[in-house]
Amino acid sequence: MNLKTFSQQSRRILIRGIAQKTPILGFDAKGNVTEEPTTLEGGYVLRGEAFDDSSIPGKWNGLRDAIQKKGIESVNRGSCLYLV
Repeated sequence: MNLKTFSQQSRRILIRGIAQKTPILGFDAKGNVTEEPTTLEGGYVLRGEAFDDSSIPGKWNGLRDAIQKKGIESVNRGSCLYLV
């Protein structure tokens, strides 16, 4: 396997991994919102679980806006670039 083939396969694996995480974050495969985080003092609740990172609801809103503007596939591919 040469470097080009390895890079292409790695990128596809990363994109699939990111796409598998979107349901965990409250989006379906088409980018529709299935669940939003509820902000609490000092944290948030998502999927019935409480978390103590108060920055996530703002980041989640940014992700939702990006998905609405660009589409889920574009956001998944773009997110991959930040990981490489």
